[in-house]
Amino acid sequence: MKNKVLSWLQCPDCRHPTLSMEDWTEESDSGNQEILEGVIDCPGCDAQFPIIGGVPRMLPSSLRWVLRQHYPAYFRCHPNVRLPVDENSDRQSGIAKTLEYYSFQHIDLSIKEMRPELL
Repeated sequence: MKNKVLSWLQCPDCRHPTLSMEDWTEESDSGNQEILEGVIDCPGCDAQFPIIGGVPRMLPSSLRWVLRQHYPAYFRCHPNVRLPVDENSDRQSGIAKTLEYYSFQHIDLSIKEMRPELL
């Protein structure tokens, strides 16, 4: 994630337009700084959004708990990042199921395109 992207984001929960960021892992290539790991904080509702693999994970609070399941290494390294509590009602929601299935299909399709010999 580039630093300038932060000015384009707003909190999906409270729509606060000014977010702050802590960066923990950076990569520099030809003078361009890329933030690989960190966290984005919302001063409006005190929410936190992890930056994992250079991508800010700006999910609403009802879906943010799934990140812990999909990125356990990130949360082992950064245990102080706050996420909403995993609730059964959220797990059963159609939105959470869509997110989970889309993520699986996206990965599956990428593998098929890149390595057709694995089929």
